[in-house]
Amino acid sequence: MTDTPRMDRVVYLCIGDEILTGKIRDANGYSLSKALFAHGVKLARIEVLPDVVDIIAARVRHWTAEVEHVVTSGGIGPTHDDVTYEAIAQAYGVEVAPHPELLAKMQAHYDARGIELNHARKKMAMLPAGADVLMGQGHWVPVVKMQQVFILPGIPALFDQLLPRVLEHMTGTTFVRRLLFTQRGEGDIADVLTAAQEAFADVAIGSYPRYDRADHKVMVTFDGTDPARVEACAAQVQGPIEGFFKDRDDG
Repeated sequence: MTDTPRMDRVVYLCIGDEILTGKIRDANGYSLSKALFAHGVKLARIEVLPDVVDIIAARVRHWTAEVEHVVTSGGIGPTHDDVTYEAIAQAYGVEVAPHPELLAKMQAHYDARGIELNHARKKMAMLPAGADVLMGQGHWVPVVKMQQVFILPGIPALFDQLLPRVLEHMTGTTFVRRLLFTQRGEGDIADVLTAAQEAFADVAIGSYPRYDRADHKVMVTFDGTDPARVEACAAQVQGPIEGFFKDRDDG
């Protein structure tokens, strides 16, 4: 068995009462998890937090002591409930202050559209003191980086656009994934999977029942960093569960 390669760990904090009350569905966690897996970085936890400064600050303090990076989305707009910058400033024991470079980019953006950069909009450039601004392509909205915390907008299109700037700062390895499908039920294959997991502790085995597919009842996934180990683990399972491989999940 090979040693596990070093990979950064990330906690995702999704911020907003609208998520907790079901007004908005969080798409950013899904985008982030896919991007991190492709980059070879481990997503360790997802938490959804209300728009409460003390709660956000406490969770940021907790997770920055546990993992290499924290990614947040939401709560950075111009309204009263946008409190993420303030909360992260509190977590680090600093004040929020206007960021001149970001203000200049905002001014140019709004001037070009004939829109006033009023007091409410300027709130979006009140950043934790000492924060860095990482600009994306084609928009003034940045990733704000406060030490190991990356603060992103909640709007999914902007979140996805800015993700590459976040990944630049993370160290990962190459994950390998194999997908195995079977017509047998989970109760029929559980012992086979248990034996395989005991034999291949370095391969993460997942089992996912399906109720709407004609060609299979369960999808089994094998994730790891050593291609030979992943392949051997999947091969051990294939025969006993009468499985077949596909390169991707078509559903």
